[in-house]
Amino acid sequence: MDDVTPNSGKWHSELLFSMCAENENRTAVFSETLKIPLTEYMNFRHFFRHSYGYSMKWEKFSHLFLGLEDNWMKVKTELNGFLSKNS
Repeated sequence: MDDVTPNSGKWHSELLFSMCAENENRTAVFSETLKIPLTEYMNFRHFFRHSYGYSMKWEKFSHLFLGLEDNWMKVKTELNGFLSKNS
């Protein structure tokens, strides 16, 4: 899949899922463990962009904000690990 740029209406999901899977050319960029919060952030982005003033409940999304720094550190760690293994 790395030779193909996703261009469907779900290209964000396709790209994320392909980055969480290894293939014959490379190891996975992100672990399956990190795929879960990244998918939640992607879903939140979609919700936020299309809610048009909908009132959001802190209880529903607070875990995304409270876990942001930790998840960002995991993203950086896994990206650096990928780069060191595949360079």
